[in-house]
Amino acid sequence: MKFELVSLVLGFVLVSSLGFSVEYIAHDITLLIPAMGTPTVSEVYQIGLNSTEKKVFSRDFSSNITLSKLISWGTGPSFKVDITKYHVSYVLGEGGFAQVNLQYTAKNLLHKLKDLGNSEVIAVEGKDMVFYHNGSFVLPMKPVTQLMIQFPKSYRIEGMPQPRPDEERVLASIPGYLGEFYEYTWRGPLSSSGFEIKFIRPKLIQNQFTWAGMWEDLKYRFGNPLYLAAIIIIIILIYIYRRQIIDLLKEVFAEEPILDEES
Repeated sequence: MKFELVSLVLGFVLVSSLGFSVEYIAHDITLLIPAMGTPTVSEVYQIGLNSTEKKVFSRDFSSNITLSKLISWGTGPSFKVDITKYHVSYVLGEGGFAQVNLQYTAKNLLHKLKDLGNSEVIAVEGKDMVFYHNGSFVLPMKPVTQLMIQFPKSYRIEGMPQPRPDEERVLASIPGYLGEFYEYTWRGPLSSSGFEIKFIRPKLIQNQFTWAGMWEDLKYRFGNPLYLAAIIIIIILIYIYRRQIIDLLKEVFAEEPILDEES
């Protein structure tokens, strides 16, 4: 499934246009980058609702809520990339406090920057987040916002993350995953000219010799589509005429007959 996401700012505007005055208390975003598989994002929103908003909230969230409805409440995804699947749960208290939990996967969050043979450089970039506007990356103070990125200890940081994280720690384990992870945290209020964190990660051996892996390498090495198309055509022609090519090579490299020496 493919979704085109809009900024959370639009969500706040939509809530206001519905006559709501939702109080946004806190917002936590956790991006988990596993050693294998697709990155997953977990977001937790804490909001305050009046009696009217509680009724509408309960009605909207008790059914299979859509992404567009989440965005209209200002509780949509923080990453502006295609989402393959998502899950929403919530808690609604008597006093008007509500917590919205959103989980989703997004394979396009990691950008390959460089090939290093058995390893590669990848990055998470601020331009993929709703916090990036007109060349600036801003985590707000209200609601209290924090971004956490978790990645395996087998990954190495390339250069200094921009901006520097507020906290770095080691996680002994993450449920469902093997090994230790690093966790970097950024907290609002934060303003930076951009956001980028780069990793050097080892390539999986099995992926290097699959069609998908070789295709990704070709796309990276021959970024120009014309070059890539030419390579593919050449490979197809070699496959089609492989017998003729083999016969020709046999003739070219065949040993010349040895002539008897004149006595």
